[in-house]
Amino acid sequence: MDLFATFASAVGHSLPAGVAEDSYALQRVFKENAPSPRTSIVHNTFTNIYAVRHKDWVLIAHKTGAHTQVPGWLNTEHGYVEHNHAGELYDLRNDLEQKHNLYGSNPSMVRELTALLESIRAKGQVR
Repeated sequence: MDLFATFASAVGHSLPAGVAEDSYALQRVFKENAPSPRTSIVHNTFTNIYAVRHKDWVLIAHKTGAHTQVPGWLNTEHGYVEHNHAGELYDLRNDLEQKHNLYGSNPSMVRELTALLESIRAKGQVR
């Protein structure tokens, strides 16, 4: 998603207004190890199933973010547990493997990220 602005900037081209509005130029991130200008991104891999990554958090606005059914033993072996929540919420700073679903225990973050996801989707963009 950020390739358009990054490549345009790399060759010294300014993008016209309204073009690639959801793309950031990332040269400074690569060249200078600068922080990314992107703090949020929406993932949409299935029709009407979305997730949002914002800073250190990820909200999957669906019962699961899994693409395919895996054998039960695989989830058990890797420490993943089933849940009864409407979605999934993970603190990636402390749980990069996304094993500890905080959806039920952190409703304020669920509300915050749900509102952010709806706002971004209403604009028709990924950021």
